[in-house]
Amino acid sequence: MIMEMREEGLAYSKIGRLLGICGWRVSQIYNHEKRSREERLINPFKHSLSIRLRNGLINYYGDHSIFDHPKLIAETGYARLCYTKNLGHLSLVELAEKLEELGYINAATWIAEGKTMKRQVYYENLRSRHLKGS
Repeated sequence: MIMEMREEGLAYSKIGRLLGICGWRVSQIYNHEKRSREERLINPFKHSLSIRLRNGLINYYGDHSIFDHPKLIAETGYARLCYTKNLGHLSLVELAEKLEELGYINAATWIAEGKTMKRQVYYENLRSRHLKGS
């Protein structure tokens, strides 16, 4: 609403009076929204992901620039990403859907193969712990 009013030419103070807030706050909200819109244009992949998923990917890769390389995320795979904080099954399903939209993977296959690899690693770890205990 603030964006539309501002684009119609209303001053921050006028918008503020209509909304019951000060003009300075209107200016802050407007500038924040303007930056957000610009960022969404620059990196639509990043902004199509939930904040939880974005934070999980930043946690895994250690850098915000990962959103410029969705192919690398696809190649990393479900099995590796699933052990990362904030990247549970639902987040990875969301990621798979976005990567599929971009043409990098088949979501169902990516998830199924990842779950199979995850189970194999789990059972290998169980066996190695069992052998160490014997």
